[in-house]
Amino acid sequence: MKIAVTRRAKRSKRWVGLVVLGAFAALPSCGAGKAAEVVAPKTPTAAGALGEEEWGSSSCRTVSPHAEPLVVDWTLEDRVDLESAMKAGIAVVKHDCKTLKVLKRCHAAGTYPFVGVSRKEEIIQIANADDLRMNVPLGVAKFGASMERGSTIDVGLVLVGKRTTNLRSLGPKELDGDCEGATHFVRAAHVGAFSVRTGTRGKLRAVADVFLGSAEAVTEASAKRLNKDGDLEACKASKASADAPPDQCQSATRIELAPIAVAASAPEATPGKTPPPPTCPEGAVRQGGACTAKATGPFECDGKDPAVCETQCAAGNPGSCYRVAFALETDMWAPGTKVPAGTEARIDKLLEQACAADYARACYWIGHMLGARPVDPEYHDPKIDREVQAVTKGCSLGEGEACYVLSRLGANPKTGVPKDPQASLALARRGCLLGSFLACRDWASMYESGLGIPKDVAKAAEVRDQACTAKDVLSCQKQAEFHGTARRYLQAVLAFERACTFDPKTCVLPSSRTKSTTDDQAKQVLEEACALDHWPPCAALGKKHR
Repeated sequence: MKIAVTRRAKRSKRWVGLVVLGAFAALPSCGAGKAAEVVAPKTPTAAGALGEEEWGSSSCRTVSPHAEPLVVDWTLEDRVDLESAMKAGIAVVKHDCKTLKVLKRCHAAGTYPFVGVSRKEEIIQIANADDLRMNVPLGVAKFGASMERGSTIDVGLVLVGKRTTNLRSLGPKELDGDCEGATHFVRAAHVGAFSVRTGTRGKLRAVADVFLGSAEAVTEASAKRLNKDGDLEACKASKASADAPPDQCQSATRIELAPIAVAASAPEATPGKTPPPPTCPEGAVRQGGACTAKATGPFECDGKDPAVCETQCAAGNPGSCYRVAFALETDMWAPGTKVPAGTEARIDKLLEQACAADYARACYWIGHMLGARPVDPEYHDPKIDREVQAVTKGCSLGEGEACYVLSRLGANPKTGVPKDPQASLALARRGCLLGSFLACRDWASMYESGLGIPKDVAKAAEVRDQACTAKDVLSCQKQAEFHGTARRYLQAVLAFERACTFDPKTCVLPSSRTKSTTDDQAKQVLEEACALDHWPPCAALGKKHR
């Protein structure tokens, strides 16, 4: 397997953070089940009708560490468990190819604020048992018997926002409660409405038909509703800038999972440019909004084979175009590489193609340098308007780093965006809630400085504390400085300790430190750290760094 590698190139003209994405280690699955597990029973009738083997371990695929299963099959009780877990902290689940279970008495520290996104409607058609198991883990028990020969499971989805935590990694030691069997934590829940009906293979209905039932669908004996939550018309009132979803459009439709890591580590600072990790099991690809082992159209490549990515990009898959652009950029900035003529222009074209198809990361990448260019008020680069439009779209689609870029545009007169402190504050907040640590730092700094908005030091500390909890080391260190200058030395050391736990390589406290229990003891630790030429402890003591 390839191992993820990070390299920062120091060449001018184009700033690039290179993160070469490798395959993720698979999680174990399909082991002997506990009594409390929700295990899909065998459904011989459905399997036989599909001409496949029975619903057993032979068709059981190891789930991806970053799986994104649909939850359109969940019962009311399952949904209540998920909602309750997300209100209590970070929700933790046990997930393998037969099981997706919320561990109700297990959680970690964190929250899931709602962030609106541009409304999207999507139809997913599931045509075989293997795809049903991959995309709707509990659907075998609920929907399997409805899959007669030639029939499908048609899922109509409306997305209006997400409930997201900006926590990017979680280790076993950070879990609290009865967590036996925990494999993943919930990074986000897609919010909106859904409807599930049986359908006909090769015949794809519109979202409205799946929700309401067209005249044609009503006359089909096999077309019956299997599950539904939320109202399509109510969702049409949603706004990307909303802080809450409309009534009757608040259902969880899909959850994004991340693995419980053996050793949690600090994530990269700007994940918006990197390709997302694989969300489908080994041997399957993402086509549209679902995983399949038998793709019938353009699918998103995994980045391992450049030729596959080129083919799928040419066929019209925006994710594959994005990965081709990423690979070209990586090669272009590799030491000693001779760059073919026209490479930059091709990268730009690929990104524009992916952004036009609503691939949010591509939209961010197009304009990621907007806030960092030298100011030249006498010349307006025509590319800037296109870049501003791209990052605006990326932000509305839910890319936090794009919101961060937008929040800073008023500081650069070259962009033509007027200064608007309130708008910048709102964009920094949105970017932070969508997972951008850079936006979190700016959001806190705006409150701390009070430039154009009411100064609120307490709010700045609250924002930094949230970012620190999400493992942003710099926010932890800044919070330590905040406490230290207020002479709360013990709290300062505790904040530094959190940073050390999240990323030991950046720890600024002395290795000989002992656990402090008083402000006097903590101050001594800070004095020793400052003497070792670490600037954050010096700043916490109000001293200048040498």
